[in-house]
Amino acid sequence: MPRLSSSEKLNKNNKSQPNPESFNSDSESKSAPTNTQTGKVSAEERERMIRETAFYLAEREGFSSDNNIYWLRAEEQIDKMLNG
Repeated sequence: MPRLSSSEKLNKNNKSQPNPESFNSDSESKSAPTNTQTGKVSAEERERMIRETAFYLAEREGFSSDNNIYWLRAEEQIDKMLNG
């Protein structure tokens, strides 16, 4: 049996690991980029923030629930943060 290099082992092990990109909303939002002068966040940036937050919530809980549950919780947290 051939030996795998450490990078091949890492890639092999990471293939099955969830990542923030696996957490997506049911609909894709499209809008203008973030307006840095007014501090408004674009729909794409908001979605990215929610996706990353959902991933870290799921990771913290061992990916034990449905992705939609994490998404909804993350959406609530991000909207609260953005809206003050």
